[in-house]
Amino acid sequence: MDCRNHVLVGMSALALLCNACSGGDPPGSDAETAEPATVPASPTPGPSTKTVPQPVLDVVQIPANVEDPEEALRQLEVAMASEDREIREAAILAIWEIESDRSNDVLASAAKAEKDTELRSYLMEELLDREAPQAFDTALLYLQDSTPDLREEAAEALESLENSAAAPSLLAALKSEQDEDVRDALISALEELDPSFEAPEE
Repeated sequence: MDCRNHVLVGMSALALLCNACSGGDPPGSDAETAEPATVPASPTPGPSTKTVPQPVLDVVQIPANVEDPEEALRQLEVAMASEDREIREAAILAIWEIESDRSNDVLASAAKAEKDTELRSYLMEELLDREAPQAFDTALLYLQDSTPDLREEAAEALESLENSAAAPSLLAALKSEQDEDVRDALISALEELDPSFEAPEE
């Protein structure tokens, strides 16, 4: 699944805010002292609303409010190390606005440090979507993750990258993998990347 679609399922409110903030009020305006924004809490229509905390709004607004991309990245990097999951998630959303080698490095570093499985998935998908060189090493790392879903996504990512250098790691993972869905993904990737590979008999 495309990272943007994947994240927006759980972050529709922040996505709407991110779009609005791209042309939003500059720092120092009355918007800074306004009440926290109230936005739909889910992508489905209905009366339910959720108040987005101001610190989360501040992170989403960083690319629009900080003129220097390097300074914006520095601030987003700090946000990605926050103990608050919503802040980290907002930083991942906001960094979409900045595409550069440096931003790829920030995403890759966050992917290594992040403990939340869902956010780890978002980070890998964003690196893949950018076709960043760091996507390969991130997927290799996630082959060893404790969560089967993320190991499966990592195998699928390596298959999509079409880099045969992943074959030894995929084969090693297959030898110890017990989850059937992950095994299927590993076998599919090996069949794609290693012409000499023969799937084990069931």
